[in-house]
Amino acid sequence: MLGDRDGERMRDILAGGIKEVTRNSGAKVLFGTYRDFTMTIIRSMSISSYDGFRIILQGTGEQQFQPDNLRYSFDDKLSLSGLFQRVDNFLGKGLDESIEKQRERTRQERAELETVKAALDKAFPQQEELALTRENHNAVMRDLQRMQDDPNYVSIWTPKTSLTDEQPTTAEAAQLTACRKPWSMWRHTGSSRLRRSTQPFRRLHPPAAYPAL
Repeated sequence: MLGDRDGERMRDILAGGIKEVTRNSGAKVLFGTYRDFTMTIIRSMSISSYDGFRIILQGTGEQQFQPDNLRYSFDDKLSLSGLFQRVDNFLGKGLDESIEKQRERTRQERAELETVKAALDKAFPQQEELALTRENHNAVMRDLQRMQDDPNYVSIWTPKTSLTDEQPTTAEAAQLTACRKPWSMWRHTGSSRLRRSTQPFRRLHPPAAYPAL
C-alpha cells in the first residue's frame, strides 16, 4: 500500500514527465513499474487538434501496448488512483484484445509482404515491348547520324515489329542505297565505273514537232 510520501513522489514524477513531453514532443519519460509492466509517458497528438499525453506499457519482452484508456489531454483532471484503475482495467480485459489485434496486424503484414514478393518475382509484362521500342529508337538515331555523315546516304531503315527481325547488313544497305539513286544521275565512263553526270538533262520536244512518218 502506498503512503502519502510515495503518492506525492509519484505525482511529482508524473507532473515532471508531462512537462517534459510538453516541451519536447519526441521525449519519453519513465514513470515507473506496475504489475511487471514498465510505464512510460509520451506525447499524444492527432490530426483533429487533439493534444495531450499517454502512458505506454511494456512487458518483460519487447512488446509494447498503447491503451486507448491511458490517453489524456492536457486539460483532463488526473488522479493517481484513477490512472492505476485504468491500468488494471486494461490488464484485466483489454490486454488479450490488444494482443489479438497485434497478431492480426502481424498476419496482415506477412500476407502483404508475400504479395509484394510475388509481384517482384514476376517479369515486367511489357518487357519485350519496351526492349523493342528501345531498339527502334537506337536504330533511328544511328540512321540519322549516317545521314549527317554521308549526304548521299538514303535510309532503308524500317521499324522492327519484333526483336527477332533483322535489319540489312552494312554491305546490303550500301547496295540498296546505290540502287535507289535515280539512274539518270549516272553514266558510264571509259573506265567502266559509274560517275555522276555533269551534263544537264535534254528537254524532249513534244511529238507534234516531229514530221509524220
